[in-house]
Amino acid sequence: FFSSFQTLLDSVLATTTATDSSTSSTSIASMLKLEKPILEMAKAYGWSLLAMAPEPRDVEAIAKEGGGLQSIDSISRALYVPDTAGFIETTRDPTFRLFSERSLMKDFVPSNTNTNPDGTPTAEAAAATSAQAAAFFAQKILIHETAASSLARFATQRPDSLVLALASFSDVRYFGGIA
Repeated sequence: FFSSFQTLLDSVLATTTATDSSTSSTSIASMLKLEKPILEMAKAYGWSLLAMAPEPRDVEAIAKEGGGLQSIDSISRALYVPDTAGFIETTRDPTFRLFSERSLMKDFVPSNTNTNPDGTPTAEAAAATSAQAAAFFAQKILIHETAASSLARFATQRPDSLVLALASFSDVRYFGGIA
């Protein structure tokens, strides 16, 4: 769920049914339809749901040329990455670089595959691929850091709780991910 959905999630779980009529806007209804089994299970067991994803506009903004964390408004940035300096330092750590190369970047597929007759990428393709890889990397680490920060906040507020995170396999595979 996107971060902006947290209030809605809390509201839906506080109602008597997962499809209460007070939550009938189109975007809310579509979210409820897609996630209805999760909402129903959470209601049935009295579980809290945690919105752990950055907003799509912020994921797009961070990937644009000249983007980066500074392209996200300060309120959202503080929500996604509470310790910006520590986060940046982490990305310089050799272990993080190893994670990036061996796990995170496995899912990167360049869109420009023009090659020279010898099979090497053209200069244009190499430049485009480098920019695309940087954008992909920025998006993935923002998504991971937002989830990790959300989980850390929840754990701090409710240290006696257990947490079950639902995420795509590419975000939690063996060499790090949402950690």
